[in-house]
Amino acid sequence: MNVLYTGTFDPLTKGHLDIIKRAANIADKVYILVNTNSSKNALYLPHQRYNMVVDSTKNIQNVEVLCPTNNEMSTMTTTDFIQKYNVDALIRGIRNSRDAEYEHELYMQYKRLFPKIEELVMFADKEMIDFSSTFVRECIKYGKWDAVKKAVPPEVYKIIKLNPGYK
Repeated sequence: MNVLYTGTFDPLTKGHLDIIKRAANIADKVYILVNTNSSKNALYLPHQRYNMVVDSTKNIQNVEVLCPTNNEMSTMTTTDFIQKYNVDALIRGIRNSRDAEYEHELYMQYKRLFPKIEELVMFADKEMIDFSSTFVRECIKYGKWDAVKKAVPPEVYKIIKLNPGYK
């Protein structure tokens, strides 16, 4: 089974990485799509987020990180990537009821566009339930480096410390 885990990963958190590792344990191939969300103001550029994910997953054999080109970002939908990479299911991480509601709405949209797709929901580990990219970005903004270090993989922390993203 091939699965696709999409997100902006701005930045990648330990919670994201936990979902990736767990997905890799049940799937033949895990594609990670480092995407852009037009409704979000990303702190890091796509290639920076891609590097964060690649560096953090380099030791997981059945993971492939995808970073769409500018042309693909403007012309391809998630369902296009589903077809291009022969994906059987989407992987989604859920931390709370807000996430569940949002992910369910997205899933219904994907189903309309690509009726054969399935979705596998993974609940966040209790140790990582409070980690969100939004929280990390706020911690970066205010220089709360201990909190950032606890929330992101070591590879991501190194990248963030070199380029916090805020002027």
